Amino acid sequence: MSRYLIIGCGPTGTNAAEEIRKADPKATITMLSHERLRVVARPRLVEYASGQIAAEELETKDAEWFRERQIELLLETPAKSLDPLGHEVKLVNGQRICYDHCLLSVGITPRPVPIPGANLKGVCHMHYLEQADRVRAAVEQAELTVVVGGGLLGQDMTQALCNAGRRVTLLVREDFVGFPQFDTVSGGMVEDELRRMGAEIRKSTEVKIIVGQNGRMTGVTLSSGSELSCQAIFFAIGAMPNAGWLESSGLRVNRGIVVDSQLRTNLPDVYSAGSGTEYHVRGKELMQASWGNATAAGKTAGKNMAGGQEAYDVPSDYTTRVGEKKFTLFGSPRQAFPKARFVGFHGDEGGYAALLEEQGMVRGGILVGKHQKAKEIKHLQMLSEPVPLLDKLPDQNQTSVSEFVSRALSL
Repeated sequence: MSRYLIIGCGPTGTNAAEEIRKADPKATITMLSHERLRVVARPRLVEYASGQIAAEELETKDAEWFRERQIELLLETPAKSLDPLGHEVKLVNGQRICYDHCLLSVGITPRPVPIPGANLKGVCHMHYLEQADRVRAAVEQAELTVVVGGGLLGQDMTQALCNAGRRVTLLVREDFVGFPQFDTVSGGMVEDELRRMGAEIRKSTEVKIIVGQNGRMTGVTLSSGSELSCQAIFFAIGAMPNAGWLESSGLRVNRGIVVDSQLRTNLPDVYSAGSGTEYHVRGKELMQASWGNATAAGKTAGKNMAGGQEAYDVPSDYTTRVGEKKFTLFGSPRQAFPKARFVGFHGDEGGYAALLEEQGMVRGGILVGKHQKAKEIKHLQMLSEPVPLLDKLPDQNQTSVSEFVSRALSL
């Protein structure tokens, strides 16, 4: 009887467990989570942190789901170390769990805030429910909350605070919101929606010092030298794999836990998947953070842990909504192709699209609003040859992306 150990109780871990159970009905499956709820809907954490929903609304699977699949779930049980030779994991409480096959779906954790005053009360970041508890408490006491970082999490938190009726100022160090995931046009659309909801946005601005009194923050000093009074500050400045507890195991970690095409790590019988994993997709090492990608990777990992040989080569696909606009980010991020540029198209029922182009190849892109040929547009990244005429187009075009795709590919 094989023993499977899954560390992390999110979409990756639960989908892996389901595939294992299908392939190996007699196996024992144990799942560890350091959180107090089952399968936290992480995309909704901003709603909880801003006071819009209760914690219980974040839970996406009940106890019956685990019972039906004969999965032993241990909540509030963090791991302390992994012994790859002994095939066992030591827990913080001193218990040891042996395994034949182990999946690390450890997720990510926010990067430390490298600014004087970061230890003051009211200074927050977030990826886990426990961190969201602290954000919620800080925001409840704040007249004004500052959000630092114009990426996806910064946008989501700013929007959630606005929806909760809070005063919020978004600070970004670049000259537009959304860099580098968005181009200037789509980033401008995000800015317009956030401002319409009531957010103040300050660009080309950084926080240099967090000031406080009696252990609690009272404001910030900006790179311009000006001061801003606020009672809470939320940092969305990037994340790193939650892999500190694995340092002594010999696990290979780069930007994330490094895996091969079948999601195996360099340790025997140890796999990794989820947002803390560095995948090799379409010839590039990439991190993926969407729920859909986590689900797909979990299914592949579970099949392979149970004896399969399936390769994971699923492109990134992330959809978000800011105000009244829907944004879909697909393919590789701009960071993976420093020489690439965005080619923008207007049209498609008033929407917008930007393709990330490098030597005529589509590496990724952004779709804003509805598009007649969304599937075909996303498929461009899978082509192994340049898209005709794409490298000759200017950065902004008046034609729609659907018309361009139809003409270029003779659809």
